[in-house]
This record gives sequence, structure tokens and C-alpha cells, in this order.
Amino acid sequence: FFSKQKTAYEMVTRRDGLTDDVDVFGDSWKIDRLERCEDAAEPLSLEEACGARLENVTAECVRVFDIENFARCPGLGHDKTQFIHACIYDECEETMKESGIPP
Repeated sequence: FFSKQKTAYEMVTRRDGLTDDVDVFGDSWKIDRLERCEDAAEPLSLEEACGARLENVTAECVRVFDIENFARCPGLGHDKTQFIHACIYDECEETMKESGIPP
């Protein structure tokens, strides 16, 4: 079922239906023990997540992704901006601290 080859079964909904719509697929699997699930809360903006730390955390995450190891990424079609934003959000939400990952 989890092969690298695409199959007709990749978008099977919880009740054995097939769909091409990722939202329909995802929503079909949103359940709790009573077979219902509330929508997730909207994620915080970087400003909301970081508060007064935003400038310092942004500078540190930009520094991390400006090292030589990542220099070729933009030329290969990888925009570093999304990774920098993820770094900022993770640092401000302290998810990186919990897993022991710098900065």
C-alpha cells in the first residue's frame, strides 16, 4: 500500500470511496472516538508566535540558512524563505527546543 509507485488506492476515503480532492480525503479521516472532529485552529502568525523575539529569531534563522551548505538551494529551485519561516515558527513555538535542534 505504501509503495513509491502511484496506485489507484492513494486517495481512499475512510468509507472506501475514492477521491481526487485532498480536502475530501483529509476530512474523511478526521474523527475522534465519537466519529467526529472539530476543525483545527488557525496557526499563529510569526508575529503572534514570537512577539518581541521576532527580530532576533528571524536573524538567527536567516543566519542558519545563509551558510555555504544551503548556497545552491535557490539555483536548484528551492526557495529558502519557506524554510526560514518554518525555522522562525518552530523556534518561537519551542518545538525545536523540545527536540534539541538548534538554533
